[in-house]
Amino acid sequence: MAKRSTPDYNAQLPEFLNPRKQLVTITFANVGAAASVFINFPFRCIIHKITSVLQSAITTADAVLTAKNHAGTAMATGAITIAFTGSAAGTIDSVTPTTNNVVNENENIEIANDGGATGTGKCYVQVYYEKLNDQSNL
Repeated sequence: MAKRSTPDYNAQLPEFLNPRKQLVTITFANVGAAASVFINFPFRCIIHKITSVLQSAITTADAVLTAKNHAGTAMATGAITIAFTGSAAGTIDSVTPTTNNVVNENENIEIANDGGATGTGKCYVQVYYEKLNDQSNL
């Protein structure tokens, strides 16, 4: 008879299966207009990555999207510059915030668009986060 192996229940889940790591998608209806979108998190989490995806080309100037914590302080390396030169539908830019990126329960973050670009296309922004149980996870 073949010996059965015991599953390793302490093994790490692959990144894409980890239920603590998720994302939220927001939309800027007009990437050429200054605007802010606020996202509320009903749990404590850390922001790991922010990605933008253009739906059409922008012109004249770059668009800058800045991630801010609940106090309005920019997350270090949390600004995405979407270059107008060479931009097209499907252009992807991303940043990995390094400070001011921990969100406490029921706090908001802000993604602010400076409106510097010309163009009326949409821009989707994805915020990748990980739920935290307690402060020992930092």
